[in-house]
Amino acid sequence: MPALKMSAHTKGDTRVTTIDINGLESLDFSHDYDRDGFRHLKLKLTGEDGTEVRIYCGRFADDLESLHSLFEELVTETAGELESWEDDPDPESDGWIQEDRGGYSVSLEGIAVGTFSSRDRAEYELALAMTAAGVFPNLIYCNDRGNTFQNYDSMRPWHDDGGTDMIPNALERLRELVPEDELFAGEDEEGDD
Repeated sequence: MPALKMSAHTKGDTRVTTIDINGLESLDFSHDYDRDGFRHLKLKLTGEDGTEVRIYCGRFADDLESLHSLFEELVTETAGELESWEDDPDPESDGWIQEDRGGYSVSLEGIAVGTFSSRDRAEYELALAMTAAGVFPNLIYCNDRGNTFQNYDSMRPWHDDGGTDMIPNALERLRELVPEDELFAGEDEEGDD
């Protein structure tokens, strides 16, 4: 996905320009001077790849007061959103467990890990793949009806307190959860048993 995408259209009598920045890294406020020596308020948005978008928003004290008020409103509005926000599931960047015809297909960032007969085994394998790859994305469980759910609570116990390595007794814990005859039978896992 490109880091910066722009589009423009007309809505009634208003010209609208949309700027999408993939992965906003920073938002800075400062001022610049134009060729005539006038000071202008400047917002600078920087994407994860270093792409910058500069927005000049006035040059008078009233403009600064207006900008300040708008940011206060923005902070108030986004506080409520943060409480309930969940990212939309994305198979290309998330960890997935998909319930499928009596099995559980696992993928990490769009790459298949394998299909497993139990959900516990699928969670174990996804946690193991995350640790091996060093990536810890959103975790999604998709049931057989296509409904998706954040899967953090059942996945995190497989990782240590730091969240970047498997717990020391992970395989023993898996053996407690899954009967031995079902543990490795009839699965098309990609990795080693």
